[in-house]
Amino acid sequence: MASLLSIGASLFIKQKPFSLKPKSGIPAPLIPHVTLGEDIVAHKRLTIIGDVHGCYDELIELLDKTRSLDDDALVLFVGDLINKGPKNKQVLDYVKELPNAYAVRGNHDEAVLREMMFQRKNDYVLSKKYGWTAELDQSDWDYLSQLPYTISIPSKRILLVHAGLVPGKPLWRQNAPDMVTMRNLEFTDYFGGNGWQGNSNSGKGQAWASLWRGRAMCISVMMQRENCNGMNLPQDWTRVVCMEAVSPLQSWMWMVQ
Repeated sequence: MASLLSIGASLFIKQKPFSLKPKSGIPAPLIPHVTLGEDIVAHKRLTIIGDVHGCYDELIELLDKTRSLDDDALVLFVGDLINKGPKNKQVLDYVKELPNAYAVRGNHDEAVLREMMFQRKNDYVLSKKYGWTAELDQSDWDYLSQLPYTISIPSKRILLVHAGLVPGKPLWRQNAPDMVTMRNLEFTDYFGGNGWQGNSNSGKGQAWASLWRGRAMCISVMMQRENCNGMNLPQDWTRVVCMEAVSPLQSWMWMVQ
């Protein structure tokens, strides 16, 4: 009887194989999921910033206004540090040297890694859109390629990811493309080995954040854009919408005391 139950359970939980490999062939980070312990976050104010997109001047203004460079502060970037903006290289050089900063990987960070990889081919011609990436060097590759997909802070019940997570799956079973590009979820035949599947089409399926029931507050760019009105933030969090500093990109920030 126990063996039959075991077989039945294994059939029920059968799922589509997951992959930690990005679609474009760029390398996955050696440590895909990072955890920040109390030795790092204790007695720190957390500043959580999304989508800098190469806006260096606005970033400096933002960090200054929020005192996020003070000794008692920790800065967390939710992906897409670069691309689109006017000073991508300056942002990258600055963030790499910040002693109190951590970041996860975004889809635009991966796009830049892809362009850097293609540039190694002798016959590759850079498009105007990515012409600025010719400034980047090996240290930039090393930094961007090792950005993790998620950052967890158990003591504050915070989980950072750029795009999204499939609810009900542990981190080690999450697909790399979902974590950097997912917007919605679609439910397919569970017994066919699928169940909830992420997609990057905002017009199909259901917002993944509306289904999130995890123990940790999962913070992502897509959650902020599509589900911010339904979020129940802890009382000691202050949401700061930085319209003055980064209104061209509608970036956002949270302060966690």
